[in-house]
Amino acid sequence: MTDKAREEFEVWFKYNYQWFIKQGLVVYGLERSKDPLNHYANPIPNHDYRVWLASREAIEIELPSIQCVELHSYSHRDVLAYCEKAIMAAGLKVKP
Repeated sequence: MTDKAREEFEVWFKYNYQWFIKQGLVVYGLERSKDPLNHYANPIPNHDYRVWLASREAIEIELPSIQCVELHSYSHRDVLAYCEKAIMAAGLKVKP
């Protein structure tokens, strides 16, 4: 996965655990272990990150093959609209 995915996870993790951390109920730091896979040192964020990655790796969106679309008859806007519909049909959001 990309560094962007890890950054998004860490933002999500800090937001969702902030109350518990502030209350001193849990100490879930995002420090990394020294292993080659760059895991988190704490098992909670490490587990959550593995789940986070699995959820993203499961995403697959089928777009039409280039043979099915005659690009010369479509504008760029049409192609983007088609891709947006395919993404939304997969149950995902598209950034405006």
